[in-house]
Amino acid sequence: MDGNHGTGGGSASLHERLAAIAKKVTLARNEDIPAQECECLYILTEGILRVWLLDPQGNDITDSFVWRPWQVVSTAPRVLPRMEGIAETVTALVPSQVLVIPVEAARSLCAEDPAFAREYLDYIRSMYLALWEHKSVLMTLDAAARYRWFLERYPGMIGRVKHKLIASFLGMTPVSLSRIRGKLRREEE
Repeated sequence: MDGNHGTGGGSASLHERLAAIAKKVTLARNEDIPAQECECLYILTEGILRVWLLDPQGNDITDSFVWRPWQVVSTAPRVLPRMEGIAETVTALVPSQVLVIPVEAARSLCAEDPAFAREYLDYIRSMYLALWEHKSVLMTLDAAARYRWFLERYPGMIGRVKHKLIASFLGMTPVSLSRIRGKLRREEE
């Protein structure tokens, strides 16, 4: 999952089987993944996506970035029933392509093919591990260490994503991120 949802790995046969049951969606920059009629699994094939939500006070919070091909984007419903008014949104930061797979179709493939089920479970496990890593980083590291973690985990993203979105993802203000970046630049000189 590499810090967000999915590993980007997997076999060619898994990719082919998923693509065969998926609806392919092309997103323009700043376009959201459209709402689906059923619970779906989203898989990035090209581009950069941002998973975000508004908290009850209306603050925009970046949950994750999805940027490696074949990363799983999200399986969370748009609005969580027990958290009325808090909805997850997935937005393309650059032109992107996504496979949209009904969860029922993925379940059927798992029931039919144990090898597929193992790979699918590996994807889901990687989602959990990346989520756990991000939450652990937010709870245990200071701001400078969180930024260094981001640079290691998301190589090249600092130049491709607005810094205010990265700051949100790292649980800090854009001003704090700017100060940390300046301090690290001075230390490198």
